[in-house]
Amino acid sequence: MKKRNLTTCLLLLAFYISCNMSDKIPPEGKSIDLSSVMGHSSKENIFKDVRFIQLETVRENLLGDDLYFEIINDKIYIFDRGNQKSVFIFEEDGKYVGKIGRPGKGPGEYVNAVDFLVRNDTVDFLVQQSPNASVYSYTSSGDFIRETKLNLFPYSFQLIQNKFYAVSMNYNKMIHDHQIYLLDKTGNEIKKYLPNETEINIPIGENCFGKSEDEVSYFEPFNDTVYKFDDTVLNPFYVFDFGDYTVPDKFFQTDIMKGFQMINEKGFALIKNIFANKENMIFEIVRQKSGMPASVFFILYNRKTEKLKYFTSTEEDVIFRYPVGLNDKNEMMFLVFPFDSVDKNAEEFGIEFDAEDLNENGNPVLLYCKL
Repeated sequence: MKKRNLTTCLLLLAFYISCNMSDKIPPEGKSIDLSSVMGHSSKENIFKDVRFIQLETVRENLLGDDLYFEIINDKIYIFDRGNQKSVFIFEEDGKYVGKIGRPGKGPGEYVNAVDFLVRNDTVDFLVQQSPNASVYSYTSSGDFIRETKLNLFPYSFQLIQNKFYAVSMNYNKMIHDHQIYLLDKTGNEIKKYLPNETEINIPIGENCFGKSEDEVSYFEPFNDTVYKFDDTVLNPFYVFDFGDYTVPDKFFQTDIMKGFQMINEKGFALIKNIFANKENMIFEIVRQKSGMPASVFFILYNRKTEKLKYFTSTEEDVIFRYPVGLNDKNEMMFLVFPFDSVDKNAEEFGIEFDAEDLNENGNPVLLYCKL
């Protein structure tokens, strides 16, 4: 699972726009009514138990705060997208294993890696190098395998059926006319989805894929629909009703700065992240309105009973600022940096968090919260 920096996301909202696809793909996904939830906040603890580990710190692996995660076969893969541009591997208990990939201009090195994924014993990096991009592949021990050139300039990617790459264009209509392309492992186009008929040419530099085992979902900022890949078909999966915080159709036909001012004054909600396993899904929803602090709603949705639980966090709540995944043990994982205010903030949510033995100058802590 992959996370994105909340502060960065909110700062970029004024420059991002997406296309309302409801007239292109009928909203046949399952409806989830959040109209009443969006008007309230709750810090009620929805977790049964909490444990945490600190990721081992050595000289070469000090992590920043712009991190993408994959958890595969009890190994934790962390792509430090902001600082080191490499993937660091840890055991489940936090012990450091090693490093994969290196920025540079030498053989097997890359200049601008923006995303990564793990497939079998291979780690792939999505590397932007204008005018197109490439996939750089490495073994799990860090040896460079190959560079696969793409005739596209995507911003994120995900693996479909272990056979195809789904790549997201993020509304960059100046270069491509669809939102998503399906490629084979040699980089050839197989299929494309969600035509971008808007006149907006500004890309969204965030990752909009969610994954649970073989299930891959896709979502877009300002769009209330979550899509899912069924084989090589992309279908509506869930459709959210945000009530008064729904982005109106008018937004998509308005100058971006005026449009953002309009929805910011009214208030709006958007999908920021999706975490899933076979039993549950957790949707991270940002609610923002002028004059109010931004709030993040973590919506727990049981896929069998269709019941909802939720709690709310803000940027001041450091304990839940960086969600990173939902594992098969029904533990929601958060990245926590162990500085002074963590203990107090955890106590507000009814969580015991003793940071006395943690290294404030070391790597962050992974907080495992049992649903």
